Amino acid sequence: MHRVLVIDDESSVRAAIRLSLEFLGIDVEEAENGKVGLEKARGSPPDLILCDLDMPVMDGFETLAQARQDPVLGSVPVIVVSGLITEESERRVMDAGAKAVLRKPFPIDTLASLVRRFCGQRTD
Repeated sequence: MHRVLVIDDESSVRAAIRLSLEFLGIDVEEAENGKVGLEKARGSPPDLILCDLDMPVMDGFETLAQARQDPVLGSVPVIVVSGLITEESERRVMDAGAKAVLRKPFPIDTLASLVRRFCGQRTD
């Protein structure tokens, strides 16, 4: 079974993603900000990370940067999920190593397609 870590400060977003992915047979772990997310991921690396950009404590830009530099998490694919993405911020996260950007609100089938595409594609 694949494991996905969802990092988002909005519990309703985390719950919606959890329900959608669990329906597909994917195990989901949640974190309310990047700091907590990285701690959880380092303890048990997921197959994929879905990460919001605008969060307290540690935002998605810093979370992505730290994940890419981490010897354990550097190969874990990250999809940025955000409602506040601009062309500039999308370019920034893709240059920083994100595999894709998913704009909120998003169709469930698009989420499912991206998760299927990147789950299990670690590069280590």
